Amino acid sequence: MEHIQLLGHTVLIDKELTKILYKELPLLSDKKHCGCPDCSNYVKACGALDEQVKDFFEQFGVDPRKEGEIWHVYENEDGVHYYDGFYHFVGEIVGTRMLDWIEVGNFKFGLTNSSNESTLVPDSFPNPIIELSIKAYLSWNVEYDGNYHLHLGYYENNNDIECVALKRESEDVWDVFFDFKQYGFQNLTPKNSLSIEGFGSRIFFINTKELAYDRGAEQFEKWLASQKLI
Repeated sequence: MEHIQLLGHTVLIDKELTKILYKELPLLSDKKHCGCPDCSNYVKACGALDEQVKDFFEQFGVDPRKEGEIWHVYENEDGVHYYDGFYHFVGEIVGTRMLDWIEVGNFKFGLTNSSNESTLVPDSFPNPIIELSIKAYLSWNVEYDGNYHLHLGYYENNNDIECVALKRESEDVWDVFFDFKQYGFQNLTPKNSLSIEGFGSRIFFINTKELAYDRGAEQFEKWLASQKLI
């Protein structure tokens, strides 16, 4: 086995065997595993991971699009999605059972010694086993319905500030985008927030099938006030 140092401890890894085992497993987005919208969007987001996050998975032979269990916890107002989950790989932490969380980009990783006696480990995985837990903050690769968009504005007190709401194609959700640069404002959204050329950055979303102008404009005004832009 290869060995690396993490948090002052030696971690033994059979990277090549783990990669072989992962090749035989379905994607999380495949119905053989799950195939729900949350898992499908997670798999899409894995295609745009930071290089440092990709490298962290790669050192163990883990394909983040496969195996394990992933669940969507919540979506922030800025459209960033929080996921919890875990994977497995062939290896062992020497001298301790588990390692504390390691922050890498927009992920946190925890390692714990496990075994193939656990029902959570695929039958094909031999001992020794390490469970790789994750906490992730991801932006979805969202597709929008070209037939629906709504301009929202705030025009009180000599202001003329507008944003655009776009309807998600497969969900009853409207994402609201604001072009900070157009108005000379500093971009206040997290660096991994979704941005679209010509619309700006996503600032919040509204759960509804049909978005009424008054409701959207009211929430936009509240957002402007909360950011001290008005």
